Amino acid sequence: MDTRDWPSPRRFSAHLVGGRVIDRFVGYKVSPLLSRIAGGPLSAGRVQSVALRLVAERELGIKFFTPIDHFTVKARGADWHADWRLDPFVTKEAPHVLERSLAERVATVRTVTVTKFEEAPAKRSPPAPFITSTMQRAASVTLKMSVGKTMETAQKLFEKGLITYHRTDQPSFSAESLASLFAYCDTHGIARVQKERKFKSGELAQEGHVATVPTDFAATEAGENPAERSLYRLIWQRAVASQMPDAIYATRA
Repeated sequence: MDTRDWPSPRRFSAHLVGGRVIDRFVGYKVSPLLSRIAGGPLSAGRVQSVALRLVAERELGIKFFTPIDHFTVKARGADWHADWRLDPFVTKEAPHVLERSLAERVATVRTVTVTKFEEAPAKRSPPAPFITSTMQRAASVTLKMSVGKTMETAQKLFEKGLITYHRTDQPSFSAESLASLFAYCDTHGIARVQKERKFKSGELAQEGHVATVPTDFAATEAGENPAERSLYRLIWQRAVASQMPDAIYATRA
């Protein structure tokens, strides 16, 4: 008997039970029929058959796709970019510019004039503190670490008491970690929210552990080797950023 989920039970879900019943209706009744028709062992299922259809339709779309060479022009400046508006040259029935010479003539333009733009305020909220999956993704992109190396390094940081547990699916702070973060921000004049910014867990999250964050935010650097130090710094920055105010800026289009 698998007892791994005993420490983190969740409420009874009629949806999961219903899904299991439908799985049996579909699988038990359709699979034998499918095998007889095909002359070999095949299976069908509530989920797998739908997924297979999506894959098959996509594959057919790729197989029968006819490529068409068409052209566009992009202009880029130091801090701006613009796309060539095709409206005068295309129609709903023929939405692409097929004449290379026309695009090449447009591309020779070296001076442009801004005739109109609209400015609008925008804001962006910070991302949640790390859970296992987001830590692995960020370490891969930012530090070029493999999943295995990331988890090995996080394990060492955890064993040294530098971070909270690194196998988690809940993006929230413990009371102690949040107090440590707020104290660090207040001491160093870093803007922060007045009360914890909360983030939603995934639909199937077990929420057995809090987010992966430093145990002491006063320690801005930690670790015995470059891998440990770089991963710790990434965890520290992500946790602090998660409790900072929204970024507010203007956009022009």
